Amino acid sequence: MKGRWAILLAVSGSSLPITASAQSSGAAAQPTDPGQGGEIVVTARRREEKLQDVPVAVTVLGGAELQKQNLQSMSEFQRSVPSLTITPSSSRGSSANIMIRGQRQTDNTIFADPSVQTYVNEFNVSRTSGLDTTMFDLESVQVLKGPQGTLFGRNSTGGALLVTTRKPGDAFGGYLRSYVETPIGVGVEGGVDVPLTEGVALRLAGNYQWRRGYTRVVNTRQHLDDRDRWAGRVTLDLKPVDGLRSTFVFEAFESNENGLGTYGFDYVPGGAGSAGVRGAVIAFGYAAAFAQGQALGYHETTSSVLGVSEYKTRSVSNTTTYDIGSGITLKNVAGYRYVHGHDIADQDGTYADVIVNDGVNSAKEYTEELQVQGSSFDDSLEWVAGAYYFHETGLDTVKAYTFKVPLTGSYNNNNFTGKNESVSGFVHFSYTLPFEHRTRIYGGARYTHDSRYVHFRTRAVSATGQVTCAVAGAPADKCDLPSKVSFNEPTWEIGVDHEFAPGMLGYVTVSTGYRAGGFNGRATVPATQVPFDPETVTNYEIGSKNAITIGGARTTLNLAGYYSNYKNIQRTIIINTAPAGATPVVATNIVNAATARIWGFEAEFNVQINRDVDVFSHYSYTNARYKRFLTFSPTTGQIVDVSFNRFLGVPTNQFGAGINATLLRESFGELSVRTDISFNDKFELNDLNVPRGTSDAATIVNAAINWDRLFGTKMSGSLYAKNLLGEKYIASGLMLTTALDVSVAQKGYPRVVGFQLRVPFGAEN
Repeated sequence: MKGRWAILLAVSGSSLPITASAQSSGAAAQPTDPGQGGEIVVTARRREEKLQDVPVAVTVLGGAELQKQNLQSMSEFQRSVPSLTITPSSSRGSSANIMIRGQRQTDNTIFADPSVQTYVNEFNVSRTSGLDTTMFDLESVQVLKGPQGTLFGRNSTGGALLVTTRKPGDAFGGYLRSYVETPIGVGVEGGVDVPLTEGVALRLAGNYQWRRGYTRVVNTRQHLDDRDRWAGRVTLDLKPVDGLRSTFVFEAFESNENGLGTYGFDYVPGGAGSAGVRGAVIAFGYAAAFAQGQALGYHETTSSVLGVSEYKTRSVSNTTTYDIGSGITLKNVAGYRYVHGHDIADQDGTYADVIVNDGVNSAKEYTEELQVQGSSFDDSLEWVAGAYYFHETGLDTVKAYTFKVPLTGSYNNNNFTGKNESVSGFVHFSYTLPFEHRTRIYGGARYTHDSRYVHFRTRAVSATGQVTCAVAGAPADKCDLPSKVSFNEPTWEIGVDHEFAPGMLGYVTVSTGYRAGGFNGRATVPATQVPFDPETVTNYEIGSKNAITIGGARTTLNLAGYYSNYKNIQRTIIINTAPAGATPVVATNIVNAATARIWGFEAEFNVQINRDVDVFSHYSYTNARYKRFLTFSPTTGQIVDVSFNRFLGVPTNQFGAGINATLLRESFGELSVRTDISFNDKFELNDLNVPRGTSDAATIVNAAINWDRLFGTKMSGSLYAKNLLGEKYIASGLMLTTALDVSVAQKGYPRVVGFQLRVPFGAEN
């Protein structure tokens, strides 16, 4: 820790966002009647506790508020959560890169575990494809920060995103919500509760989104950043006898879209230091194509192919709990998920044939988790123990056309299949000491065994269809080189919290996290076929949580700070593997970037002035740099020291503030307004920090006018605007200047103005 502590200011309250603290991976937020004090109850430590009583930081986004703001994408969550950044994957239009407190993994293949794990109804979703459109009909979304896993689920170093969907109600009822907006887009979603018989209830929900796409490709007349996707969910809730509950959730998602808008962002002639690269870029007319792109409108680009982004997911999960008496409960969580995707994307952002990817990926995962939880010594000791199993198989194949006619010329078929298995056992406890003011010690331990199996199968395919094995050491006739590796790692947590006065909690926690190693599945030569090592972190955190009433205004103020030491941090580096002067070959390689440190603080503040006015804000500071990072530079052909470089995708400062205000309550309805502003610093687009290789700082203003109980009915409507001031900014990108002389970017969405109408029926409010 080297004596360095930061202070995390975390402030929460009754509006969105709400701040809690948790260490689990499937907690559900259950707000009580605001008229009774507005307490929020979470089950973050496997039991119900008040939001302000649980140590370690998590922000809770209420489902009703998410719906009222018409949030259609996971990336919009970051405007309400400190230390959270969500950006699209440059190569997979339906995937997202999630970062918390500086930790993220940009590689989306099955051998790269996420730094931030995602759970839907406690079921781990390892691959983020298709998650965007399943963010509907929600009970809550929780964003946990710091290492997770000592309670249950999979280990993670950065945090966890917990999604809880709505469960069936006891009476018939539901809602239908639709919206229309410009740039041209429409959507509809709904849900209905269907009680079947005593102890058996059903909920059906669905969501469809269509958007023409705000990025226009001038030479192909295609629109990118479009939406044409649907999702459906069936939830069956069974309560056959007292103490037994079993909930099944079936989900499906499909999309048929054109993919992300990609723009030529930077061109550095000869930046890769290779005469072959420089000559190829010039020969394929990139200079003229790049210049034309820079002269187009802000949301206009060119492309050498028609973009494709097609995804399909299917999943089923079950959570069963049984109270066997004597304060002991058994819980089992099991699930299956299938993902299949196909993307065709121009990776240089122009009509020049520099690089095009045509990729197919699929994965199947199974999980099984058994818990035993209980309390002892007159409830002074609360504990949970269990075991977890994870199994995943998948394939990944990308036809990479580099300086070749796309979809007709020769290409490299980067192909591999693999299997992941993870087995772990864990225990966690919380013990209340017999002191006058409540003092608890808590901790946990976990032991994990991970196994990885890969088959390297990359081939080179000529324009005439001739196939050549590109994997060193593989039999030429089969072109299949298998390899396997396994890892074992203990992780733990220990902490103490103390209630200094009612509503004032302080805590100190030390915890560790782990992310398994694996393979670069696209490796072809022995140097890149070597597996990369696990990544580990030790996190130190101190903080306090405060909920007080000042002059009748309910105010919540939480303070904390963290310092994280990372070892063998995993990073994906883009390189040119061809010898100097030869036709360039672009490849990615996953390496362990030695050591790194992250420290920072966060602030969330909320004041409920009265029943009509609610003010909220948040701020985070993240200082993420490598302590030691030596890597190969394709520009110089030498090993370079990039220690103290800033992390990719991590803004140093993030800020947000807003107000909810009810203007009037009359017989014809309730009129309110909401406005919020958010800001984030620019951030690096490459772990090898390069000149001009950053995103833009962005300030986004949103506003909405809400009309509830329209003309005395249960209906509600709202007129909303996102990015009201029309901020223009680079949201993410892919820096290829060290390999291909070119870089591309994705731009933020334009001003969006829309109207939505929600119509409840039956028992729904």
